[in-house]
This record gives sequence, C-alpha cells and structure tokens, in this order.
Amino acid sequence: MVEQNGNPEVNAGIFCSLTFWWIQKIFTTGYKRPLTKDDIFPIDPRLQSERLTALLEQQWFREIEKTKNPSLAVTVLKRHRFTFLWLFVAFNFEAAFRCTVPFIVARITSYFDPAVEMTQKTALLWSVCLLLMMFTMVGFRSYLYYRFLHLGTVLRVEITGLVYRKVCRITQQEIGERSVGLILNLITNDAQRLDEGILMTNVLFSIWAVLGITFAIMYTELGIYYTLAVFVPVLLCVPIQLGIGRLVTYLREKVSVLTDRRVKIIHEIILFMKVIKMYGWELMFKKLVEKIRRKESVLIGIFVWTQSVVSVIWYTIPVVSLLIAISVKTYAEEPMKTSEIFFFLLILNPLTTYLNAFLGRAFSYISQLITSFRRIEDFLNADEIKHIHKKAAISNLTNDVIVNKSFLHKDAEASNNNGLESTKIKSNEMAVTLDNFSSKWGPNVFSLKGLNLTVKKGELIAVVGPVACGKTTLLMSLLQELEHEGILNIDRSVGFSSQVPWIFNGNIEENILFNRPLDKEKLNKCIESCYLTKDLELFPSGLYTLVGERGVQLSGGQKARVNLARAVYGQDPIILLDDPLSAVDSRCAKHIFNKLIKDQLAGKTRILVTHATHFLSEVDRIVVMDTEVVTDGNKTKVVGKISHVGTYSQLVSKGLKLSIFGSEDKKSRRIRKISKLSYGTDDAEFDQDSDINETKKPAQREEEKKTGTLNKMLYIKYATLSIGYIAIPILLVILVAPQILSIYQQQYAIEWLNERHVLRVNLTKKEMEHFDKTHFETYVCLAIGATLLFIGRSVVYISLIYRSGKKLHNEALFAILRSPTRLFDTTPIGKNDNQRFTKDTYFMDERLSYVSLDFLGLFLIFSASVGLAVIANYWFIIPLILLVTTLLYTVRYYLRTSVEIRRIEASQRSPILSHISATLSGMTTIRANNQIEIFESKHYHARDEHTRCWILFQAASHWFSLRLDCLTVLNCVIATFLAVLLKEVVGASVAGLAVVYITNMVNGFQWCIRQYTETENMMTAVERIYMFADLPSEAPLEVTDKRTIVVRNKVATSGVIEFRNVSLKYDPEGDYILRDLSFLTKPCEKIGIVGRTGAGKSTILQALFRMVEPEGEILLDGMLTREMGLHELRRSISIIPQESLLFSETLRVNLDPFSEFSDDYLWDALEKVKLKSYVSAQTGGLEMMVQEGGGNLSAGQRQLLCLARALLKDNKFLVIDEATANVDELTDQLIQQTLRQEFSKCTVLTIAHRINTIIDSDRIMVIDEGKLAEFDHPALLLKRPESIFYDLVNETGMFEVLLDQANMSFNTSLKSE
Repeated sequence: MVEQNGNPEVNAGIFCSLTFWWIQKIFTTGYKRPLTKDDIFPIDPRLQSERLTALLEQQWFREIEKTKNPSLAVTVLKRHRFTFLWLFVAFNFEAAFRCTVPFIVARITSYFDPAVEMTQKTALLWSVCLLLMMFTMVGFRSYLYYRFLHLGTVLRVEITGLVYRKVCRITQQEIGERSVGLILNLITNDAQRLDEGILMTNVLFSIWAVLGITFAIMYTELGIYYTLAVFVPVLLCVPIQLGIGRLVTYLREKVSVLTDRRVKIIHEIILFMKVIKMYGWELMFKKLVEKIRRKESVLIGIFVWTQSVVSVIWYTIPVVSLLIAISVKTYAEEPMKTSEIFFFLLILNPLTTYLNAFLGRAFSYISQLITSFRRIEDFLNADEIKHIHKKAAISNLTNDVIVNKSFLHKDAEASNNNGLESTKIKSNEMAVTLDNFSSKWGPNVFSLKGLNLTVKKGELIAVVGPVACGKTTLLMSLLQELEHEGILNIDRSVGFSSQVPWIFNGNIEENILFNRPLDKEKLNKCIESCYLTKDLELFPSGLYTLVGERGVQLSGGQKARVNLARAVYGQDPIILLDDPLSAVDSRCAKHIFNKLIKDQLAGKTRILVTHATHFLSEVDRIVVMDTEVVTDGNKTKVVGKISHVGTYSQLVSKGLKLSIFGSEDKKSRRIRKISKLSYGTDDAEFDQDSDINETKKPAQREEEKKTGTLNKMLYIKYATLSIGYIAIPILLVILVAPQILSIYQQQYAIEWLNERHVLRVNLTKKEMEHFDKTHFETYVCLAIGATLLFIGRSVVYISLIYRSGKKLHNEALFAILRSPTRLFDTTPIGKNDNQRFTKDTYFMDERLSYVSLDFLGLFLIFSASVGLAVIANYWFIIPLILLVTTLLYTVRYYLRTSVEIRRIEASQRSPILSHISATLSGMTTIRANNQIEIFESKHYHARDEHTRCWILFQAASHWFSLRLDCLTVLNCVIATFLAVLLKEVVGASVAGLAVVYITNMVNGFQWCIRQYTETENMMTAVERIYMFADLPSEAPLEVTDKRTIVVRNKVATSGVIEFRNVSLKYDPEGDYILRDLSFLTKPCEKIGIVGRTGAGKSTILQALFRMVEPEGEILLDGMLTREMGLHELRRSISIIPQESLLFSETLRVNLDPFSEFSDDYLWDALEKVKLKSYVSAQTGGLEMMVQEGGGNLSAGQRQLLCLARALLKDNKFLVIDEATANVDELTDQLIQQTLRQEFSKCTVLTIAHRINTIIDSDRIMVIDEGKLAEFDHPALLLKRPESIFYDLVNETGMFEVLLDQANMSFNTSLKSE
C-alpha cells in the first residue's frame, strides 16, 4: 500500500510538478498489482469540497445582491479571475512556440528542394534548433493542460456542492416540479461538462496568438497567394462552426430534457421493480423508456454527427487548401516550389488544429457548457425554505440573503400582505398557533385553507379525518415545508416521524441516533418503548445490523418503528407523528401509545395523526379534519379544513361519530383495531424482506469492479453489435482508404512539381501548359476523392458506433428488467440507475464515437508518418524499433495503473449519487431534525473521495502525455537528422514529406495517445453497461408451447391453487424458508394467511409469483406454474400490494398502462374505491399528472388506486397484502364491501394485517416455520385453545368480538351450502 502521509502534490517542487514525478509511487504500485481505493493519495486540501463550495457560494450570494438575474458563469469568472488570467498568458506563450516550430522545420525541408541551395551543416544546425524548441515546448505543455483540468475539477466540485446545498433547501413545490432525474443529471452529466468545457476554453485564450503569428510567418515566407489560400478556406469554416455551436446548444437543451425524463423513469423502475414484476409490467416500462430513448437517440445522433463535421473539416482542410493554392499558382503561371509545399503543409497543422479542430470543439463544448450553466442557474434560482439558516462560512453576508433571488423581493412585500405573516415567535404557554392559516403544495394542487388552531405546551393532540383530507399536509405545514399564508408560531426544534418510513443506508443504531451523540440509557429506552427489543434479538448483529438502502433488510413494521425511534430520541419539545400506529400490530400499537407517546414523551407537545380511534379517549384534544370543494374562478378544487376541535367527550356529546375515521372504541361491536398478526412486527413489505428471520440477508455488496487492463475483445464485441461481424471489414476500409488517398495526393503534387522543375528546360510553353493541365486535373480528382472519403469515414463510423450504443442501452435496460429481484435487494440504487444509465450512457452516447474516431484518424496519420520515414531512410528502422519498444512498454506501464484508477473513480461516483437519492427521499425528516449540515458534510466527504481519484487520474494522464511527448520529439529529431545526413539515399520529395509528417506528429501524437487512453476509459463505461446486459435473467416471460399460453381462457376457470411439497430459500447457501408446504384451495375460496414473524407468510406469495423459483410444484387450476411464462402467470393473478406503485405519468396511464379499458370502466373503478369525486375535482380528471412516486397523493389514495387497478382486471386469483393500512374506518368498510362484491367469484389470498379483514374468510392458513400448521375455518380454529390462531386472536384483546364475527361467517357459509 502506498504510504498515506499526505498528498505529495502539495509539497511538490517545480521539477516534480512539471514532470509529474510526485505521482510515480502510484505507477510503481499499480504496475506490481491492481490498485485499491486505499492506494489513492489523500485529498489535496485545496480541493476539499466544503471549502470550495463555501467560497463559490459567497460569490454567488454577492451576485444575487447586485442583480435580479444572477449569472453563474459571471460568478465563476469573478471567483477564478486570477487563475484564468495566468492561464491565458501561459497558453499564448505555448501557442507562440507551437507556431514557430513550422518556421524552423521549413528551413530544414528547404534542404530537400532542388531549387534551394543549402549546405548540410546549415540543415543540421536548424535540426539542433528544432530539438531545443520542441523539448522546451513539450516540457511545459502537459503541465498547462493539467492546470486547466485542475481548474475544471475545482469548478465541478464547487458547483455540485452548491447544487447539493440547494437540494437541502428547496421547497416541496419545487421538488414536485422537478424530478430526481433532473437533479441527478445536473450532478453527473452537466457537471461533467465543466471539466470538458473549461479545458477547451484554452483555445479561445490562445487562438489570437496563433492567428497573428501564423499570418505574419506565412506572408513573409510565401506571399499573399499562399496566405489567402490557407486563411480563406480556414476562416470560411469558422461561421460553419459557429452555426454548429448554436445547433449543439439547441440540441443539448432538448437532449437534457429527454435524458431527465428517461433517468427519472429508470429511477422509478429500480425503486418499484418488485411490484412491476408482480404486475407483469416489465415490457410496458421498457416501451416507455424506449419511446423516450428513441427521441433522445435521434437528437443525440444529430448531435454526434454535427460534432463529427468538425473532424471532417480538420481532415479535409489541408486537402482543400493545397488544392486552392496549387490552382491559384497554376493559373497565375507561378508554379509552386517543393519547399513551398513542405512549408505550406507544416504551417497548416497548427492553424487547422486551432481554427478547425480545437475551435470547432471549443464552440461545441462551450455551447454545451452554456446550456449546463443555464440549467444549473435555473435550479439554483428555485424557491427555498426560508427558515433554514446558512452556515458560518457565509456569515459575513447579510442575514436576509436567500439563495432564491425572488425571495429578496418577496420578503419586502410580506409585511404588507394584509397583516398576514409567517413567524416563529415563542410563547410561554402555546407551542403551536395557527391563525387564518392556509398552505398548499403548489398551484392546482391540494391545499389547506383558513385553519385556526392553538396547541398548548405538553398537550397530546390527535388529528383524524377521512382519506386525503390534509392530515399529512397539516404536519408538513407545521414543519414549514409548504408555501403558506397567515400566522404560524411554532418552536424551531421539532421531532418528526413520517408516514412513509425513511431509512438510510447504515445500521439500526445509526438510523436511530441520526448523527446525534450516543446516550445508551436513552437509546435503550427508545428501543423498548418503540417495541424493538425482540426484533433486535432476532438479528445476529442486533443494533449493528446493516439495513441496506431504503431499509431493504427490514419489514415495513420494523422500518416504521425505527423511523419512530429516530423521531423521539432527540430532545425536541414538539413531536409530530404521522400515523405511526398503522404499520404495527395491536399489542405493539398499545405498547407504543402507552409507553412512548403517553409516558416517555410526557411533557412534550405531541401531535399524532392516527386512524386508531380507540386511543382517542386518552388524548387531550382531537382535531377533526375534512374536505370541501371550492370554486376558484372557473375551476373547482378540493381543500382541507379543520371541522372540529375538542376533547373526546365534547365531540361525542355533539354527536360526532369518531369511529368513521379509524378504529372504533373497544365497547363498540365493530372494533376496528389495527391488528397485525406478527409478534412484535408485521410483514408490511410484499417481498422476501418481510419475513425478517426467514433467511439471513446478504450484506450489501460492493459494486463489481473488474481489474486489469481492458479486454480488447470488448472493442470487437461492441463494434459488431450494430450489424454483426461485417462491420469489421467495413470499418477497416472506410478508416484506411481516406488516409492513403490523402497522402498520395500530396505526394503526387510534390512529384508533379519536381518533375516540372526538371522538364521545364526541355518543354515548350504549350507542352508545359498541357503537362500542368493534365497533372492538375488528376490532382483535383484525387483531392475531391480524398475529401469525399473523409466525409464518408465520419458518417459510416459514427453511424455504426452510435447504433451499437443504442442497442447496448436497450439490452442493458431489458436485462435489468428481467433480473431476479435479489439484485435490487443487494445493490444500492446509485449503482443501478444513476451510474449505468446516466454518466456511463453519456460517455457511450456522446463521447465514445468521436473520441475513438479522433484516435483512429490520428493513429493512421502517425502510421503514415512512420512509414514515410522508413521509406525515406531505412536506417530509421533501428531507432524506430527502440522507440516503439519503449513506447509499448510506457503504454503498458501507464494503462495498468490508469485503467484501475478510472475504475476506482467510477465506483466512487456511486456513493455520491446514492447519498443524493437518499437525501431527496428523506428531505423532510432531515430538515425537521436539523441534520442538513451533517448530510452536507457526508456529501462533501463522498465528493472528496471521488475527487482524489479523479484528480489522480488526470495527473496520471498528463504524466503519460509528457513522456509520450518526449519520445515523439526524440523520434522526430532522429528522423530529421537521418533525412539530412542521408539525403541522397532516397528521393528528396519522400524525405521532405517524411520530415513534414513526423514533425507534425509531435503535436498530433500526444493527442492521439490521449484520445486512445480516453477511448480506453470510455470503454470502461461500455464495460460497465455490458455487466448489466449480461446479468442473469428470470425464467422466460412467455413460452413457446402454445398450450400454456391460455391462462386467462383455460387455466383460470375455477380458481384452484395447489402447492405440492413446495420449498424455497432466498440465498442458495441459506436455510429453507418454506419446507415441504402443501395445500389445496377450493374454487373461489377466501383464504387468510397468518403466522408469526419469520413463519414464511410473504414467502408463499413470492413462490406463487415465482419472484424466487421454488422447489416442488405449484398449480393454478391444474397447470404447473413453472411451465407457464412469467407474464402469463403474473398477469393471471391480481395483486394489491403494500408498496403502492405510482409513476410520473397521467392517472389514466397509472390505472390502465396498456390502454385496455374505456373511460367508463376507469371511472367506475374509481367510484368503487371512493376516488371519483376527488379525481373529478382535479384539473384534467383522468389526465391529471401523478408526481414521481405519487407525491401529490396521500398514502391512502395511493393504496386505493392500486385497488382500482385490481378491479379493472378480470382474474380468478387475487392476492391482497394489506390494502387498507392507511385509510379511515368508513373507507375501509366500503373497500371491504367492494372486495366481497367484486371478487366474490375469485380465489383470494390475504396476508393478514388487520385481523378483522380475514376473520370472515372461508379458511385461515396458519404458517409456522415454513410449514402448514393449521388450515380451517376461523370459527373452528377458535374453538381449539391449543391452536396458534387462537393465540394470535387472543393477543388482539378483541377475542369475543372477533369470535362472534367468525361464527356469523361460519353460519352464513353453512346456510349457503
């Protein structure tokens, strides 16, 4: 391992800095063995993310204070003006050196012109000058390029830090209007362009020096004809490149929008993959992504082809310019000299490189950079939460500066807004005060209106109401997450437990402590009061058990209780609890309410949203919420309001039936107590994670990272992906042919002029004219042919590579959709969608084709240069062999290390993206617990870990560039000296042309190798995408045997499910969860499935849906499920999952993704789940947009929409996994009635979370340790005190009521028989 005693670059001297010797240790280590993360040098303190972000943020705030329309580009220029200035000076000096090299080489090539007299000694002296000039030039060039890339890295770190800080402060409305995909795109693709765009700005710095010096030298050496012959075509191409730049800007904006949408949908696919598979929606989502991808690909194709025009111009300008020069000279009867052609070709190199290659790319990159700046500016100007403090790093600025510039002007108006204001004034008696308070999620979205409420300190308030009445919105308003009007007084320190539990990647203790100091006594008390003690005993690692990303290792109930423990661990005087009792069983709910909410939190102000109305008599006061439809102009909308406030006895005395809002009082006959049948937990999530101890879950795995150099077969595999192996000969022909013809036409011109020089004495004027005309026409044909071949090369090559990229993306997408669900349990989301489908896809789509084409074109030029040098002087073979051997060793030495560094760098991007995803999903909890600065620190740490890898990779690249430059200069000098010393051995034309080509390669070869290494690094992105494309797949979606593709028409006729000796385990090396399970249902039977934690209840459904392939046999109406395609199987079973799947599309598409049903059917389904009135009141009705993850709907509404989906399908099998966990009592009753009526002719399997929802089932299936323990009618099971089901019902405290219901159901079934 490399010694970690600090970053060596910090203390590197001038020599070490210029030669990059400070990085040598890494190469020594990397050559001996594959590098690991621990080998990478520590972060340079000057590149630390927190410091850089604070400095840029200060400048950004100053810009906001000065103007209403702050510019991020101007901010960056002001922040780094001195760095830009010295780089401007340095690059102009480098450009001057580059332009004077052709002048010296021209003196040498004059030696090969028979019309010029020069001694060998003079030619050798000029060769020595060339040696000194070139070594001086290359000695500083790599360091200058590295400093520019260093600046690009600084800018990326600063701006991504600024974006993350904005993420932590952006309002809920702005989050709703923007997608996770957009934010991830800003931090990956847009930020990446900072590196590339800033690097190309050096062209703008030095182009003026190149133009001035080149024009002066050409005019002095060749005269006005040649000067115009070069500058006219070159300058005429500049407007073309400006037009290309504008087109690229337009395309970049359009592509970014489509990329945001694609990444957003893929993000949703990863989040909800298990449910998508159960619905059989893989192909639907694949088509949805591919539809966007096709539009994106068309624009990317135009984008890439547009950029390829720049390469075409660079390759064809020498051909066209020489053609014009010869044409002008020929018709002016002033034939060119051989030495003039040599100089002409030499001076064209720096001019065309800057004006056509670099300037064209600079316009393209800077156009993209401008687009990225605009997108980032738009995000930075989004509205912010006002009450969040800025860090001390910017405390020198005025306190009222807000990141959102609009707030600078809105705040001044607030005090005049009819006396309404939002404040945080503390009161001696009141903890919360709402006075004429209104809030909303955004325009045309649900809102609260005219709320008046006061809450005393230490009071316990329960908030109840029907689904979607605004209970969660009220808590969000108290947290000041929403735009609001009126008076709000509340303490700033608030604890919050969200309705949808938020669990971040870490262990259980870290999730509870949430970066707060460890107090073991308090922690143990929280664990006990949140009923987590027995759960922790089940885990081998206890508190230190890793929960995985989004808590995949925990059940829904455990997530809810860990989420609750986090909220109450702190010292906050106000605690907001959003329905924490719905996700736990009756015993657990009673324990939490008594031990935690009433006892441990006594003295604190507690606002509890709940459906557990049997606890209402024990709270201080009750807030009843309701909805009303109001008219706003021509629009109607639903708003929430507070309808009643009072004690339990006061509300009951007014005749208010509180039971309709949740569970009734124990004295009622219809006790609706939340009764989840797990011992201390539940099986809330519909996946294998629900059975906590059913298997030892695998630890979250590290991202796969290949080692060693890139497999060269990957190039062939990728190139042939488009049209097969026929692509190889096509690519060889279109790459080599243009270069051969280009060299031949140049040599033809030189031979023509040399022959003319010899024959001019013997030919008459007329014969000379005929001679010139014949050769000129031939030359024109050769020049036009070379130009057309260069154009064809770019079109064909980019088309093939671009097509391969499109195909690989689709293969990777399909592969991830077809992968077993285990992949998504063990791989963080940042390593799935955020890597392969964002930055890696960007590299593959937009950079690989033209970077690799650049390399291949330059490699062919280099090969031609070496070939000409060998032809000119065969003695050159000896030093060439030594140089090539050294070069190959250097390349191998470099690639062993650089590829590993790049792989490590790529793996370090994932934690950044995963952290951002986690931040976005848990933003409300993070803000409520004042954890923003801590999460920012974690982001800075993750960014620093990536930066130290990235900057090391850049330094390694320039270490390599410098050594290549030195080898190339040595190669050039040897070839030149040999050509001068052995002039008479070969023709002067070949020797002179060899010197020209070999000299030009001093500049081109470094770029060639740089593009090669960049191509290698781009191919690591392809390699990573291939790793997804090669993922193992589930069983076929459909089978070729037509007898099995009859699920709906033949198999599902009666609705019989049979398990025969079914066993299942999630981990091939783990224990069996189901053990020889056998049972047979009757047609249209209603089965309730119960059992204690770890019994295997949810695993039955996993086996039924073949989410994990079981052993044994499962039959649906006599048909083996393993002989059915997965889609035939899964679409034949309706599912109402616990994890509601809603994606960012219209409500119509969410209900009916395959457009199978008419509007009447859709409205009928909505009416049956009591959502018709709500949807009707929304703008667009069925066309209303659903936000990402259903963010603009309540948890109850999301569940009801899933129920509506099941109603639309006409299947004989229905699986229910707690369809009514987040709905009120009245809605629950209506849903149960709907289920009984609409699915009366279906076989229904229900995993029980509320005991009353299955007590009237035809039979109860009790699972114990993966085996069928009991299977009978609930009334019969309750007559057996020794039965497990008897114990489970007895634990609810409602035994008599539930027994009566079971007996009533039993008697009804006897009568029906």
